[in-house]
Amino acid sequence: MCDKFENELKNPDEWVEIFPYGLTMGLASNEPLFLFKDSSEKLVLPIYMEQHEAHLALLSNSRNTTCETSMELPFQLLKDQGLKIEKAFINEIKSHQQYMTLNLRSDEGKFTRVVRVDQGLALCLRMNTEFYTTYGHVKRLREIRTEAKNNSWAKELPLIDMEDRSGYLN
Repeated sequence: MCDKFENELKNPDEWVEIFPYGLTMGLASNEPLFLFKDSSEKLVLPIYMEQHEAHLALLSNSRNTTCETSMELPFQLLKDQGLKIEKAFINEIKSHQQYMTLNLRSDEGKFTRVVRVDQGLALCLRMNTEFYTTYGHVKRLREIRTEAKNNSWAKELPLIDMEDRSGYLN
């Protein structure tokens, strides 16, 4: 991150709302990379996904309501039961996977569930869930990526250099 942005990260525990920004496929890795950005587009949160999960996330985020995916059945079942995923807080890393805490609301009350981001993203997108992360989480991801680049044992971990744009067309 640039020095100016690092200086703006005053409180690593501060929650910031992030928005779906895009999906890259086949640029620097064989794994798709779903990107979130904050409203200023300074904060970038990458999520590595399997091909099928990325496809579902892309279709679930589409404004085309006539396109049905395998997310439609769970979405309708949850909706019929009065269950809504209100917010998703992405702030946990285990191994090389990111996890999010979902805030759910139903007729019986509110509760939370922790799920892998790549596995729950499509359904959250379909339910118009609000997404949040912390500056500290993004910083930890960056540190892990840097450490993995410097360690030979981590070559199997998916990495992308957000500064290297050699794979981009423009």
